[in-house]
Amino acid sequence: MIYNYLKTIIRNSLTDRMYTFIIVFGLAIGIAASLMIAQYIHFELSFDKQYKDADRIYYTHMRWESDQVDFDVDCHPAVAPLIERSIPETEYAARITPIGFDKGKELVIRRGEGKKQTFKP
Repeated sequence: MIYNYLKTIIRNSLTDRMYTFIIVFGLAIGIAASLMIAQYIHFELSFDKQYKDADRIYYTHMRWESDQVDFDVDCHPAVAPLIERSIPETEYAARITPIGFDKGKELVIRRGEGKKQTFKP
């Protein structure tokens, strides 16, 4: 029975090649789009879940708009002390800044005991 179904599918796909191409191409695009959407949703939902108080972690971003350029950037490292001073509910603020022009390396600036700043790659 399955052999007859496969033979019919192959016969119809060989006689109507354009229709077969449209069906297979549409199916491939649909599967690829749903996999990309699923990967994006998985990434967004799993972000910082390894920390105990993940629901209490916030990131600051800055939207820069000028006449020439519009872009999003991470906030300047000086924003962390400002947030600690101006928002009383803040327990701790850490600053992460890129080292030089290499975007792959980052530096965490922390304030330890005695308000001494430490730099950890």
